[in-house]
This record gives sequence, C-alpha cells and structure tokens, in this order.
Amino acid sequence: MIEKNVLHIFENSHTPMKDVALELGLSSSMVSLGHTTFYRIMKDVMVDDNHFSHYLRVIRSCSVKFHYHFIELTSLIAAQLAFDMDTHHRKANVDQIVFAAMFCDSTLRKSEWIHIRSSEQLKGLSGTIIKEINMHALKASEMTLHFRLAPEGAWRIIRHHHGDLNGLGFGKKVDENFCFLTKCLMTAQEIAHAILMNPGLPARTLVADTVQKLSETELGEFAIRFEGHCRAHYGKVASC
Repeated sequence: MIEKNVLHIFENSHTPMKDVALELGLSSSMVSLGHTTFYRIMKDVMVDDNHFSHYLRVIRSCSVKFHYHFIELTSLIAAQLAFDMDTHHRKANVDQIVFAAMFCDSTLRKSEWIHIRSSEQLKGLSGTIIKEINMHALKASEMTLHFRLAPEGAWRIIRHHHGDLNGLGFGKKVDENFCFLTKCLMTAQEIAHAILMNPGLPARTLVADTVQKLSETELGEFAIRFEGHCRAHYGKVASC
C-alpha cells in the first residue's frame, strides 16, 4: 500500500523544477527549451475544455504539488536525454517527449497512484483498482492518438511508458525494440521520482542510485548517459 506521508513530501516546497534541473547539471539552454515547451503545451491545451486541460487543472489546484512537480521535472530530464541522443530531430523529439511526460499518467483517477512503479506494488489493492491502474497507459495513449494538439508519435511513447507493448500493466522487461524516446521517458520518470521522494538527499546521489537500480535493464545505458551529462556540466552554466 502507498504510505500516506508520501503525499505530503513536497506539500510546502516552492522550489521551481527548472532550478532543480540546473542544480543537477542539465544544460541551461536545454532547461530553457524544455521549460518553454512545457508551458507552451500547457497554454495550448488549456484553451479548450478537454480531458487534458481538466487533468492539468486538477493537479495544479491540488494543495499537494507532488504530481505537478513530477511531470515538470520528468519533462526536463526526458527532454535532455532526447536532445542528447538524436541530433537530427531535436525539436520534434522534445515536443513528443514533453507532451508524453505531461500526460502519460493523465488517466489515473488518483494522483497517489503515480507512486506505483511495478506490479509488485499492486498487492493489497482491490481488483477494480488494479484493473484501472493496469489500463491507464493504454487509455491515455488512445486519448492522445485522437487529440488534435498531440505531437505525432506521442501516443506510442505513452502506451509503452510502463514497459508493456500493449499498454496493459507493467512489463517484466523493457522491450529492446521500444522507441528510444519511450526509454528516455521511462528513465526520466525513475530519476524524477527518486529525487522528489527524497528531498533531503543530494539529487546527484539519487541519480547515481537510479543508475545502479537500472544497470541490468534496457534503461541502464540511458541512466548512465544522463549521469554522465550531469557530471560533465555540474556547476557550470552549460550550453547544449
């Protein structure tokens, strides 16, 4: 079961996620691009009354800001990874992955369910809740596929973001054939979650812990690459 105090970890935090990203060692120009993309997408989505705008209103108005911090920090980390790993389609990749980071968990009815990161954590929950959680990636991808403002390809990243090809439940092993942007998002979520769950520990230590955790998986090289970027740029005003 989810510990109740988890929901209050960042309740009183006002640290902008772009500042957390810069402290980690993300390049300043990349943080600016990721941040601009995040708020551009938000502005575009909020124009109409739809599933995505409703979701953003809910998590922005909630007194506990963990969920909102989570999608923002995930967006910045994932954008840095995507930017570094493909020099030919950078803007399109950043658009896709930021949208996916923002809305991949938008069909979870309760914000605290974002803390469920594996099938083992479903134990003790009712069958109805388990089914709802297991279906959320597929449902979010279907909504994205039919949303006129969604970047092409974002639906696929969302469908696969828990490691299952069909978007149903949590994959036991990340498929090596998944799009690299999906792996960027999955890695970014792991890192962002670790940082936000442990605000009293140095963020770089938590990145190193995540590298160790993912080292024997298909996400290992992505986590290592991100840590390498942070080490190279930590303490600098970096550029892309």
